[in-house]
Amino acid sequence: MWLREQERRNAPGPERKRGPQTAAPPHEALLRLQRSAGNAAVGRLIARQPVTAPAPGPAPAPAPAPVHAEPGSFAALSDDVKSKIEALKTAEAAYKSAAKAGKAAAKKERDKAVTAHRTAVLGLATWTRENMPPRAILDGYLDRADVTAEEKVATLGQLAAGVARMEFLLGTMYHQGTTEKWETANTGVFPDTYDAAVGGGAQPWCTKFAGYAYTRLGFQANKKGTTSEFMSGYRLREWSAEGKGVDGKEITSADQTAEDATGTGSALIDKDAWKELRKDLKKAKTAEERTAATEAFFTSHPLPQAGDIVVKPRGDAEGSNEFTGGQSHTMLVESFDTATYQIHTIEGNVGDKVGGRTIDLTNAVDVSKIVFLTRMGTQFFGKDATAAGGAGATGTSTAGGPGLLGGLVTAVLSALYSAELLTGGIQLVNEKLVEINAAQGWIQSADADASVTDWTGATGSGNES
Repeated sequence: MWLREQERRNAPGPERKRGPQTAAPPHEALLRLQRSAGNAAVGRLIARQPVTAPAPGPAPAPAPAPVHAEPGSFAALSDDVKSKIEALKTAEAAYKSAAKAGKAAAKKERDKAVTAHRTAVLGLATWTRENMPPRAILDGYLDRADVTAEEKVATLGQLAAGVARMEFLLGTMYHQGTTEKWETANTGVFPDTYDAAVGGGAQPWCTKFAGYAYTRLGFQANKKGTTSEFMSGYRLREWSAEGKGVDGKEITSADQTAEDATGTGSALIDKDAWKELRKDLKKAKTAEERTAATEAFFTSHPLPQAGDIVVKPRGDAEGSNEFTGGQSHTMLVESFDTATYQIHTIEGNVGDKVGGRTIDLTNAVDVSKIVFLTRMGTQFFGKDATAAGGAGATGTSTAGGPGLLGGLVTAVLSALYSAELLTGGIQLVNEKLVEINAAQGWIQSADADASVTDWTGATGSGNES
């Protein structure tokens, strides 16, 4: 599974010698927690068909009637998409083979099949957006007092990356592949969804795409639910560092910002730090020296992880860790490989669709294009988010009371409000979406562990905005 691949990438290499890791979350163990509970819960949601064993003997009994998925379930909606795909293929074949006299009628039928297909995909998208991740379970997990802030933030990051991957897979299904643009003039069926969550109208939507993933997790910058910080990379930096909007007005109090909040797992690696790493990498003469420079950098800065947001200037030219002409491009970290110090991204509005790239943090040119990295902490999430004036985690979600029975209740609630249930559920849904896309050749890998770059077979800027 994709999280197993993340675990591999996050595992330190056999030769790696590290100094103390400041604010590096103990996420290796967390990344392994994703299996039974999440798969079982979402398995019930998608309503898999049971396998009927043949009856013994020479005269088998008639097969029982097939058990159909519950209407409105993930399984039923997935089946509907599959049937619409087959109908579309039939209509497309009929159009291509139609004689001149019947071409117009065949085209009309094909267009109707396209509309039906897209309607079915949007129905499936609506289900995922309303159900994944289950917010009641997420809020219960975030309320746990026995889970560290760093562990919660690692889970939130995995969920944000999982949501972004889900949107990529749904958008690819809607557009029947990865070549068609998702928008015109920053508006389209999927980008409009991200704008509805963040606001700002028909603007470049790369930051909105990353922000949307976090709004799905209940992000709260303040009591008002302000989301303008996700309208551009510049806005996001001002808010991450100062808690302010571009007008200078406070959005989040100074003690709750990504940079200055304590005990929340949030982080900001700003441009001055990246400038120092870039200089050290340029001084290095060999690959070993460059790796050593990057290792030294991360003894005093947190290692990147899934869900972190990275902002760069637009374009592929070598940069100076600064915004260029007020323009930037925003990327969500899909995964980070600790063995190679490579960031794998998933990003909106690259080539007018969703794509990804690899950023090598031992490469001076790649590092020169990073303005900042920000990490959303626990202060922005949960029913009692402190950035919104709440008290933070109380532990009541898993409090079973005293005695043996109370301990049993606590154990059951801890299994329910768990990282494995949340991340495993997202992953299982994404596996099904990969299966549908891969069957049609709409993505270049059928591996659910693959990165977005693997699925698209492309990387780089491609008309960033």
